[in-house]
Amino acid sequence: TTTTTTTTTTTTTISEATLTTVCDLKKITIGNCPSNFSVVGTGSQCNSPSSRFSTAFDDQAYFAKLNKLTIAECLAACANENRCKGVFFRQHQETDTRCHLMHDLGTSNLPKTTSKSVSMALDALSTFSLSFEGTNSNSNQNRRFSTAFGDSDAILNIVSGKTIDDCAQLCREDYICKGFLYWTRYPMSLSQCRLLNNLGDSTGRETQTNSVSFTKSSC
Repeated sequence: TTTTTTTTTTTTTISEATLTTVCDLKKITIGNCPSNFSVVGTGSQCNSPSSRFSTAFDDQAYFAKLNKLTIAECLAACANENRCKGVFFRQHQETDTRCHLMHDLGTSNLPKTTSKSVSMALDALSTFSLSFEGTNSNSNQNRRFSTAFGDSDAILNIVSGKTIDDCAQLCREDYICKGFLYWTRYPMSLSQCRLLNNLGDSTGRETQTNSVSFTKSSC
């Protein structure tokens, strides 16, 4: 499988990504374990104003610090850790690097940094594939996971008032979660995230709910 780094204008091999080449990137895609990372901040190696995660150096905000990895290896390590929400990658010495696997990315108020670094947030939803879509209309094309309603053994949890991205992260963090149904309702506080350990049969069920059913990708 080819692993690529993608921007709106160029595509390069992720193994070639360096702290300099990420300066102009907005998004990085890891192809062999489907996941997207958004570039949130870049350090002093770039011409743009430098910034980093507010929690980048908070040892309570990262659960692993890995040494001497490439950017590609750092991103792959995060993609394979369910609790990872992003990475802070920096040049430690001339021939050494540090990769922080983050479970807390801090606030949107990004501090300046003198480090040669890049802060990248994982798009949790990109680690799932869309299986079914439903709307409020009567149509046999509107389908959902067959276990999303009425199957108490398959439903791990029902959480209201979350965004679809929050729902994806909740499922990522639960090792036995196989996928989820997100039911959009108004106001948003009524919207439901249904985490499932059994997705049912491959054809699903007809539905009149305004919902999407996502399956967790396996790496």
